Amino acid sequence: MKKIMTMLTITLVFLLISFAHAQNENAKIGFGFNARLINGFRTGAVFLTGGGAYNLAAGFVHSGGGFSCLEDVLQGPLSVSINPDDPGPCLAGEGVRWDTAELLTETTFKCTGAATEALKHATTSDKTVVLQADFYRAGDGNDESFTAQIIVSEMDIAPDDFPGVNIWVQGVGCGQAITNFKGQKTNVVLRAQGSKNGAAGQMPAYYDGELFTVNMKEMPASESLIRHNPSINKIYASNDLDEEQDFIPVINAIQGDGFNPLWLQILIVFNEGFTPHQFFSDEEIEAAAAGANPEITLVVTDEVYRCAVVGSK
Repeated sequence: MKKIMTMLTITLVFLLISFAHAQNENAKIGFGFNARLINGFRTGAVFLTGGGAYNLAAGFVHSGGGFSCLEDVLQGPLSVSINPDDPGPCLAGEGVRWDTAELLTETTFKCTGAATEALKHATTSDKTVVLQADFYRAGDGNDESFTAQIIVSEMDIAPDDFPGVNIWVQGVGCGQAITNFKGQKTNVVLRAQGSKNGAAGQMPAYYDGELFTVNMKEMPASESLIRHNPSINKIYASNDLDEEQDFIPVINAIQGDGFNPLWLQILIVFNEGFTPHQFFSDEEIEAAAAGANPEITLVVTDEVYRCAVVGSK
């Protein structure tokens, strides 16, 4: 009997370890970010936004977003195209999107490239992600022009030399980004917390790169509300607002004089060939839906919500 109990104990411990390992393998870290200016090297500056999910233990990553060179980049990986059909460096005004080639465990970096600057180190964790990213210019299709490493973090990555910077692009430099990291099993953001106000309730939402908390109630007779409210506001979401969200919703207004408390739900659908990611403003969303090869399709629904912005985060 004692031998049987010992074997059962060993088996139970093994199963618990296996279960914990499986949970760790399935758990993903969701992240989103918006960096309006990344620079520091001798030439060049870039804009970078996006997000996705990763799991270092499983070697999983799925991320991407928008990218643009604000100034000519004449050194580093963004100065040398790997696309024979689209040669030359990334010049001011060029760049459309980025996606991920590989999740990296760690990397070393500098914010200025100066010989006198100390070499720094970054490691992928639940608050920092190191990626090998591919960058695309207009007309590239699925053939990238550049490949370079990037670091995105919720914490300072160079606190001793450059306090406040939390994003880096290889050969370009560092910058300050609005970031959001969240551990998750399936979705980055859960459905809104329920309340007495009915469907949706309270949830986070971005407005012009700043994270707010909004309280919402779905309204009946939405067709009449839409017809008689030409100045109705918009809330952009990855899923119906009473469902789990893949990304944090984006609103196009906050309270002020003449504020309309009604919001029309618009769904974001990523088109084939584009990696889903977090948006941070309605301007980014409208730009992504424009052009000959739009990144997203906007689906206007007939759902209207009464919304109040109850605070920033």
